[in-house]
Amino acid sequence: MRLDVKDEEGNIATDFVTISIHWASAYMDYLKDNGILKGYSGGDMAPDQQVTRAELLKMALKAVEVTESGHTYQGYFTDVKQSDWFDVYVEKAYEMGIVKGYSDGSFHPNSPITRAEAMKILMEAFELELESYESGDFPDVHEWDWFADYVATAYEYGLINGYNDGYFRPNNLMTRGEASKILALAMQGRL
Repeated sequence: MRLDVKDEEGNIATDFVTISIHWASAYMDYLKDNGILKGYSGGDMAPDQQVTRAELLKMALKAVEVTESGHTYQGYFTDVKQSDWFDVYVEKAYEMGIVKGYSDGSFHPNSPITRAEAMKILMEAFELELESYESGDFPDVHEWDWFADYVATAYEYGLINGYNDGYFRPNNLMTRGEASKILALAMQGRL
C-alpha cells in the first residue's frame, strides 16, 4: 500500500507499507458486526489462536440466536460454576442436547476443541439433519468414526473443505479463524 503523508509545510513524504490481512478476517468481521465474536484486549481477534470448548459454544449459540435470559443454573458439570462467564452457554447447550460432557461429569470448558468435536457442536447447534458420510471425501475420516456424519454434513453445505492436501485432520485443534469461517458461512445462508 502506498502511504502519502503531508507535513505542515505541504511537503509530501511517500512510503510503501505491506499490510497482511488474515484469510479469516472477513469472516471474523462479519461475526463481530453481528455481535457473535469479540476481540481480546486491544481489539486482537486472534484468528490463529485455538478456540476453547466454552468459546465455541458461546459463538454457536449466539449465531443461532439462543438467548441467555430465563436460565437458572443447574450445575450439570463439575467444572462449570455459576460464576463462570460461560455457565449459561454450556448449560443451555446441554439442555438442547448439543453437548454431553465427559463420563466423569466434567465438561472441560477451557480446553481447546478438536475439529471433530467442533463439527458436532456446530452441526447440532444449527439443527441440521445429518448426511451420511461416504468414504473418500477425506482420507483421514472413515464412515465408522463417531464424527463422520457431522463432517459430511458440514462438507455437503460447503462450510468446510479441508486442508490443501485433501485431509480434514479431525484431531487438530480448531482455531478461532476456522470456527469463524464455518459460523459466518452458516449464518450467511449456506444452510
